[in-house]
Amino acid sequence: MEVVSPPVSPLIPQELRPKPVEVSFNHDAEHIFSEERSAFAELAREKRQLDHTSDGILGSRFTIACFDRGESENGGNDKMLSLCGGCWVWRRLPEGFFPPLVNELICKQEDRCLSGWGRCVDKTRTVNVLRKVKGQWTAATLSTGTCCDCKVVAGSEIHSLIVG
Repeated sequence: MEVVSPPVSPLIPQELRPKPVEVSFNHDAEHIFSEERSAFAELAREKRQLDHTSDGILGSRFTIACFDRGESENGGNDKMLSLCGGCWVWRRLPEGFFPPLVNELICKQEDRCLSGWGRCVDKTRTVNVLRKVKGQWTAATLSTGTCCDCKVVAGSEIHSLIVG
């Protein structure tokens, strides 16, 4: 038996870190595959039962502050204006996830920019979180909103203005 400990960020509190597990490499192959199949089926069942909103977002979003198209994202004396409106939100993840809150910046419900020549699109990035499965913390990834970008159709009348 070998004790295996997954890599964990030093920022995660000790009591929330996954426990090392003993791994034996002397199992019959069919036994291992049957365990993996049952574990995979259980994870798939749990994934279907997670708290997704109607738009497919895991957890619940709470709006902190918003800005409109034509305003500065940062406020103050910033002379650069946003082509799309956006909102800073907190997303509360379902029970069994760490961290429980994630900061995001997402597009406002409006989806047009440049007087209708473009469309506002959420840009995302993947972040690592922890998820408790069968009492053990496991690594998981989550797609989170980072900004709202104005996109135009290639070859449209405004395309040459964008590329110069």
